[in-house]
Amino acid sequence: ELETKGAVFAGDKTNGKETIYCGLTNPKDWIAQTVKLTLQNVGDSTNKITCETSNSKFGCKKSTNGIASYTPVTASGSGEVSMTATLTATINSAATFRCTVEVGTGDEKATDTKLIYVQKIRVKYRNENFDEYKKVIVEKKLTVSVYEDDSYGLNTAKCKIGQGTEANALTSNTLEVTAPSTASDSLALSCTFTFKTDTNKLMADTLEYSHSTADVQIVENCGKGKYMKNADKTCTACPANSYRTESMSQFQDCKACPTGQKHKDDRDGCEACGAGKILAEKVCKSCPVGTKQEGNSCTACPAGHYQEAAGQTTC
Repeated sequence: ELETKGAVFAGDKTNGKETIYCGLTNPKDWIAQTVKLTLQNVGDSTNKITCETSNSKFGCKKSTNGIASYTPVTASGSGEVSMTATLTATINSAATFRCTVEVGTGDEKATDTKLIYVQKIRVKYRNENFDEYKKVIVEKKLTVSVYEDDSYGLNTAKCKIGQGTEANALTSNTLEVTAPSTASDSLALSCTFTFKTDTNKLMADTLEYSHSTADVQIVENCGKGKYMKNADKTCTACPANSYRTESMSQFQDCKACPTGQKHKDDRDGCEACGAGKILAEKVCKSCPVGTKQEGNSCTACPAGHYQEAAGQTTC
């Protein structure tokens, strides 16, 4: 029976860490037979390795036109009917590799073919501020999630932002990475993932996949009463008679106080001006002599009544 092992990730494979195996079950039993193995990148007839038995030995040769997607490694030695190729070139997500075996000659020839597909790995990261504003507040957490094909499962994950603390506590294919404690314009989120081996799909070695994002902007924590305009890198106090609590996004404008109220001293909320006062020109002012406070207005005392003190609610 023909046996294939291997998993291929789309992207640059110059690290040479991924291998494809093509061979027969119990390969030593076939060394005296007439056997031909071919490993080929589907859709490119010139891009293949061909291995054959001869005088109880097994050897390989590559296409005369060269091999663009993998580097052939000599068959696993005399006594074996198998081959291994190490990927070296950029592989796109649509690539497929075909392993074909031919045993015997003429009318007695038997053939078998199996395919090795590129695995599609998706890495996503989210944070309430990063999703919308592409910024992460210092020491806040960024959640990294991995989505993979069913042919193998995620085994370990290590991620960090810039030279920050590395996170490796993996739960349900996600982990949380803590942003550095210092603001920075340009830091990369880098991750390394390993996947569990599967005897039907993979080589014995654990498969490793590296991922790096575009630059991540780390910004200071504004705290209550302050906000950060999207184009700014520093925090600004909320404008007069507006507020922001710590539960509100610091990347949105501060909220205006309700009519007749002014901001508190730390601008994390609003409050009424107090008895006998109204909000005028963004500050609390006492109602003048001869008037009384009604709502957010100073009303003249009715006929026959008078108020000789300022800041009163009655006449």
